[in-house]
Amino acid sequence: MRAALIMLTMLFLQNAVFAPPPPPAPPPPATTTTSTTLGGTTTTSTTLGGTTTTTSTSLGGTTTTTLPYILLNFPLTADLAKSPVYSVGFRVYENGQEIGPASAEARNLALYFRFPLPRITDVRFGERLYQKGLVARGEKFIVSDTPKITAKVESDYAVSAAGVSITAQGVESGSPKNTMNISEANQTAVYTAAGEVRGFSFAYDVPAEKKLVDGDNLLSISAVDSLGAETTEAFTVTVMGGPLQVIGPVLVFPAPFSITKHGRAEIQYVLSRDADLDLYIIAGTAQTIKRFSLPTGQNGGAAGYNKVVWDGMTDFGIRAGNAVYVGSIVSKADGKLLAQFKFSVVD
Repeated sequence: MRAALIMLTMLFLQNAVFAPPPPPAPPPPATTTTSTTLGGTTTTSTTLGGTTTTTSTSLGGTTTTTLPYILLNFPLTADLAKSPVYSVGFRVYENGQEIGPASAEARNLALYFRFPLPRITDVRFGERLYQKGLVARGEKFIVSDTPKITAKVESDYAVSAAGVSITAQGVESGSPKNTMNISEANQTAVYTAAGEVRGFSFAYDVPAEKKLVDGDNLLSISAVDSLGAETTEAFTVTVMGGPLQVIGPVLVFPAPFSITKHGRAEIQYVLSRDADLDLYIIAGTAQTIKRFSLPTGQNGGAAGYNKVVWDGMTDFGIRAGNAVYVGSIVSKADGKLLAQFKFSVVD
């Protein structure tokens, strides 16, 4: 097999990025580096000799190939940081003559770079944190058709405030696809000491003209940093059609409830959509001892899981006595009784 030298040519193009790797191993013999400026563009070419063995595993077994190797060390200088978008090209030479990038040697060469992508975290619909694990186990994450979506975007590099968007589409075929750009007016930026935006929180209310369709919806949140690296996180949420309802039973925990021992009870239920509600706690004498007013879209009046906390105190400023109480959840809009439940207070 003919001996060949491999020359790496850095071309300042788009869609690949360099960050400082760890120091390389000592280079092999016969290493030369040249720099040439043509037309205002500087091209740096490094020729290194040597071979390396790479092993790849596929379904059919393991293949071992011996290829020319190249050692790289690119410090991220201030000038590079200002224009940090590059791509890498290869040319193969023998005895000063270019064999051509279509040669077997060129086709077998590959470089891999891994860089931190932007991170999208703390995604919430209304006040509820989205939990992928629960959805993966088959639980429905119920939301309003016009939910308030909040999240955090962070990056190791400057993050693009204009590069955040949400797309939404019904899972059923033929559903429209909506794209919503998150403007800077919806963002609260976090700056580094150098004045770069390295992260921000955003809050976005899905408008009525882009509302989610009934049934399952696939939402994607995308963020781009200043180097062009993009992250997309996907979420599956469910919009319940039909009339307002409480889905499933209302649970009270702990049961029975001891005011002195437990300090607080949690009333938990799932609502089909956002609504203004009243929650009443009624004594055996039919007297209402406690009323909760629950605004639409907020905890207690939001589509999906709700948790109302009661400390055992009545609206009369005294502690509730030992008894069996009835709870009622009522729609403010039409006075419709949505659910009733019972629980005990025992001290």
